[in-house]
Amino acid sequence: MSRYPEIRAGQRITGQMLTGMQFEEVVKQAATIRSSDPNLTADPDLRFELEGNATYHVEFWIQYSTDSTADFKTDWQVPTGATGLKRRAGGKVGTDATNDGEWTDMAWAVHGFGTTVRYGDRLLSSQVFAVETGIIITADAGTLALRWAQNASSGGDTEVSAFSYARLKRVA
Repeated sequence: MSRYPEIRAGQRITGQMLTGMQFEEVVKQAATIRSSDPNLTADPDLRFELEGNATYHVEFWIQYSTDSTADFKTDWQVPTGATGLKRRAGGKVGTDATNDGEWTDMAWAVHGFGTTVRYGDRLLSSQVFAVETGIIITADAGTLALRWAQNASSGGDTEVSAFSYARLKRVA
């Protein structure tokens, strides 16, 4: 079992050590809206700076709204040489959530970081959410960011909403 940071008997407790035991968390304070754009771009808020030669667990809780033409897609920007996998759960493209937010068809899968993951919409373009989590092992330091866009360009807006959330914990 891995523990980070490793603490030994007699070791001096420092602020850096205590900080290393905590999750790093980001809550989106305001929505980001993109119109008619199917090009994956990093979210300005849902991102972290990673150290080289480290292992992390990350979670993205994504609240979004889109229309049935656009739908929604994501992938992850990771540092050069990073290895690992991401897991995803959310509504499938081509199936709409009902007005009360219940999905008739969900997608649960494991992918590489650069694999584009597609999600459906909720009726009336109201908010719905998806979850992506994973383990990242870095070789080099760099940025981890959730990238997202419309799955297909439409005349409408796609929004990653305020209160979307990301959490990162270094585990080795």
